[in-house]
Amino acid sequence: MLMPDFSQHHTVLILNLDKKTGDWNPRTLKSNLLTLLHQVVENNLLPVSQGHISDGHPHAIPFLSWEALKEFHSNFYHPRNAIIYAYGNLDVDNYFQHLDSDCLGKFTVQDPPPKVVFEPKWTEPRSICRCDTQGICRFTRLRPNE
Repeated sequence: MLMPDFSQHHTVLILNLDKKTGDWNPRTLKSNLLTLLHQVVENNLLPVSQGHISDGHPHAIPFLSWEALKEFHSNFYHPRNAIIYAYGNLDVDNYFQHLDSDCLGKFTVQDPPPKVVFEPKWTEPRSICRCDTQGICRFTRLRPNE
């Protein structure tokens, strides 16, 4: 079972069920620095396609209203955003009937999702400079694809 620990950025508390005792045992995982650097570079250098963290910022989650969370979930975790395929030797009619009755049929029809917006081609190098609370600055520079 995963439970977010919002006291530290990019920390996840994992609770494992001990089958012998029936107790939940916590373990904490933290993202490594390269993962965090990758996230910052993507968010800043590719703002159209990667400008937002899909999971949200952990520090902001406690301030998220229930209504905003429900709206976000209904927009982005709706079957209209899914690609469903089946393969192998199976009864396709039965498979899709089961999929409709147990899953897709429980959702209301919504407008199609917005079209994918592509990142515009760069015409010059892009760079970012981030300084943390201790005054340590990191500089990243990327050249446009040629």
